Amino acid sequence: MPSAVPYETISLAIYCKLLKARVGGQLIAAHAVAKKMSIRLPEYKPPPRRAYTDLGWIFAALTGPATLFAVWIYCAVTYGFLLGFLLGWIPALILALVVVVATIFLWPLAAVAVLHGIYRVFGVHPELLIYIAALVGIIAIVMIWWWHVANNKS
Repeated sequence: MPSAVPYETISLAIYCKLLKARVGGQLIAAHAVAKKMSIRLPEYKPPPRRAYTDLGWIFAALTGPATLFAVWIYCAVTYGFLLGFLLGWIPALILALVVVVATIFLWPLAAVAVLHGIYRVFGVHPELLIYIAALVGIIAIVMIWWWHVANNKS
């Protein structure tokens, strides 16, 4: 026989028992339901600024659009106007975003590649690459030392 008591008038004891019931093997805490829930996303806090990632963002601002347009042109030439030009921006954008994220953190590799390309194009002696590698190494050592000193101020 159904209960004549409506669901709105459930007793506090039964309500607490229901809150502590096991659902899917997990114990539901009473305070979790009482806590005010929200569908709002958490506030975005950017990571702390560092000289290393600031330089990475500069390189990313150069490599991202270059990758986007290069891949888009490649798609247009390879797959024609309909697929390549009208829809080629989608894979171009995906690849450009991957390159941008990688460039932010791996910009020294991009810098060495760009310098290597410049020296190869202009025909400067390849022995200068040793000096470029030494310079990049010295810059990396100085940056790591500076980061260590900045984080361990006494």
